[in-house]
Amino acid sequence: MWLKPTQIKIPDVRVTSSWDPELLTMFRDSIKSMGIVEPIVVVLQKNEFWLVDGLHRLQEAQLQNLPKIQVVAIPGSLQDVYLKNLMLNRMRGKTKISEMVLVIKHLETEFKMDMDTIARQTGLKRDYVEKMMVIGRVHPDVLKDLDSERIHLGHAEQLGRIDDTDVQLRLLAQVKQFDINVSDFKDIVEQTMKLLDDRKANPTPGPAARALPISTIECHFCEEQRPIKQVKGMNVCQNCFSVAYEAIKKAKAARAPEPPATQEAP
Repeated sequence: MWLKPTQIKIPDVRVTSSWDPELLTMFRDSIKSMGIVEPIVVVLQKNEFWLVDGLHRLQEAQLQNLPKIQVVAIPGSLQDVYLKNLMLNRMRGKTKISEMVLVIKHLETEFKMDMDTIARQTGLKRDYVEKMMVIGRVHPDVLKDLDSERIHLGHAEQLGRIDDTDVQLRLLAQVKQFDINVSDFKDIVEQTMKLLDDRKANPTPGPAARALPISTIECHFCEEQRPIKQVKGMNVCQNCFSVAYEAIKKAKAARAPEPPATQEAP
């Protein structure tokens, strides 16, 4: 059917494919010369048309003052709007992780859908949906750093395991400052969660109760636990790592105290 662009409603949370500036310019030029070739997908729900797929096309139609655009209208519910939006945009390519997280969180909280149902109705893997649900518990700043690729998906998932958003932000700052890999960060989160549980069981009055415990990670050279502020990241090839590792082991052995001499029996 044909609709006026103003007839189409846009959900507050949705997933939209990300385009680089050059591709976006080519897309706009093609609409100017040929119009919108591929119809926009909407869900028809109680005489309202909700956008599922085609936000860029809709926005361009509005900018170019097109009187009507062609759409494919699928009868359904608001729940279908979010499910189909997840499925169609995920298949199109690069999307913002934060948008995937927010749509899945919306399905979980507003429509009471569990991970198995979401996975089954969208075609997404169950493990992926579960991961998005965990990340849905993080502070918005974590999602911003995830989208800008300042942290990895694994970092965000680990932060989502912590209920306290203040602690999340402090650990987030450590990740960015010290370039902690996901494996080491998982250990730090485990230590932090244990200390937070101990604090709940044995609350300490005063400022000390609010202080974040100092986390440690293992140095890959000396294999000892060090405060995170004393650990620096660097890029080392396998060959250099092996040479340096052996040199440190020798130096460590040289510093070790000699065992006490034993007396021979008469």
